[in-house]
Amino acid sequence: MDPNRFKRPAIPSQITILPSCLITDILSRLPINTLYDCKCVSKTWNNFISDLFFTQLHLTNSPPGILIKIIRRRGGESRQLLLAQINGGNTKSRFMVEKMKFNSEDHLPNYQLEVVNSVNGLICLSGSILIADQVYICNPILDEHIAINIINNDDSHYKCKGSFGFGFCAETAEYKVIHTFNVMESYKIVQNYQEAEVYTVGTGKWRRIDNPPCKITSTLPVNTFLNGSIHWINSSDSGGFGLVYAFNFGIEKFKEIPLPTVLAPKGKKMKRVMKVGVLRDCLCLCSSFSKRSDLWVMKEYGVKKSWSKMYVVENLCLNKRSFKFCEAILSFDSENILMLCGNSVIACYNVKTKKFRDAKICQTIGEFQIYSHIPSFVSLEDIAEVEKVRISRQRMRTQGYFFSY
Repeated sequence: MDPNRFKRPAIPSQITILPSCLITDILSRLPINTLYDCKCVSKTWNNFISDLFFTQLHLTNSPPGILIKIIRRRGGESRQLLLAQINGGNTKSRFMVEKMKFNSEDHLPNYQLEVVNSVNGLICLSGSILIADQVYICNPILDEHIAINIINNDDSHYKCKGSFGFGFCAETAEYKVIHTFNVMESYKIVQNYQEAEVYTVGTGKWRRIDNPPCKITSTLPVNTFLNGSIHWINSSDSGGFGLVYAFNFGIEKFKEIPLPTVLAPKGKKMKRVMKVGVLRDCLCLCSSFSKRSDLWVMKEYGVKKSWSKMYVVENLCLNKRSFKFCEAILSFDSENILMLCGNSVIACYNVKTKKFRDAKICQTIGEFQIYSHIPSFVSLEDIAEVEKVRISRQRMRTQGYFFSY
């Protein structure tokens, strides 16, 4: 008897008969957890998703997200990073949040590491603030990471109290790490003096560059990367008045970003809290004082006259709690801005009603740190030519829900 007699004839999947360019476009618009499932169940889909063209297309179509690291009140920190991606809902009155948990055992090199910032789905992590021996680049979606050693060639000239930034140069398609640090000589830190070096992923070498005007802050803003540069505020300048600095990963230069004229230092110590970030592809500033916050946007990057006060948040209060400052996270439509209030509440601010609502993205007691992050399939194996890529094959845990505002 013919063993193939009773076999059901193969029926081609409906999606596989579509043009490959259309399949790629459809897949690029799916939620990240669905794409992860697609990679695991079909070799054909895995090939599509692993393609470099798909990686770039998915980065363009992927909805914005944030990484959340919880700081517990009784000491210690969470061993997880929570990713929350904001997707448009099926009505105008709600949006969807898709959550994923990344833990140190499966997705991250070490839970004790600090998040520096994220670019194109790759996360930079650093170690001890006092003396950092390594910095890491990881993609938790692909469970990949590399370790970059901090080199000290001279014991009498030791790098300490370092801070980092991570970025991408579009012209050369290179990922780079900037390291600013103090110098320790004869077991004493040299005051009022910093140095800087740059590491290009794939080269295995650090290069000294011009000394920075100030160190990069140890905690970068929620959204720090724009126009090939990271941005931060150095509040120790001008008697406590914050100045905005940037480092460009293309030309590898530091520069100062001019502030709006009304916020420029005038010899008096600053009594307001300023937070720099990125909103709707523009540099933005949140200037908070007396339970009020002014949100400024630089419409033309680097041009002082292009600063415009877009919104005034009159009352920094939510659920009978008041906050000293707020920080813009992202804008998911023309009316609603996601904001971080006092490092303890993620709120949705409606610019028309001028009211806050708790976004209920992170339900925890105590403070937390958040970072802008768009998950991607950018593989370190395509970037790291000399660094060893370490891979974990564990699956992520996901969940989704709707929030009405």
